[in-house]
Amino acid sequence: MIDTELAYTNGGGSRVSYYELRLENRWVMAQDRIARNEERTPGTNLWNVAVHLHWQVAGRRVVTDLRVDNLFDRAFLNHLSFYRKLNAP
Repeated sequence: MIDTELAYTNGGGSRVSYYELRLENRWVMAQDRIARNEERTPGTNLWNVAVHLHWQVAGRRVVTDLRVDNLFDRAFLNHLSFYRKLNAP
């Protein structure tokens, strides 16, 4: 598994005092060196997007987080999970 992350942060302006934009990629390799009674698991590429904001509203700081995991809705299986046999991640 290889995780890659690209982030951009900025101090913002008057209403948004701070923000962070993040793009993440998780590359999971296929599992083909397996034990005798196991099945192979295909690899996949998962993309995530996240936004973190600090707002100023009526003199108070409001923190907002928005995150989307598996942005392209790719089907994947965790090789070590029991649910893999049920086709559930």
